[in-house]
Amino acid sequence: MKEGNLRKVVASTNVALDGVMEAPDRWFFPFWSEELSRSGHEELLASGALLFGRVTYKEFAEFWPTAANEPEIAGRMNGLPK
Repeated sequence: MKEGNLRKVVASTNVALDGVMEAPDRWFFPFWSEELSRSGHEELLASGALLFGRVTYKEFAEFWPTAANEPEIAGRMNGLPK
């Protein structure tokens, strides 16, 4: 494969200080801010594809196709290869 065909992989994860990654409704979403929203939006717009784990993919696949309150984000989420 030519060097020009390689893509960069960027891991965007949410991890508590004690290393917990599950149950974000208990420790992550209560601290959601406009700054986090902007950062996530910028990451999404810069992405050429999305790579999810099985559980996250299932949750996103159920939510984003019908997410009418965020049309720009839903369009991008639904349109990117997974």
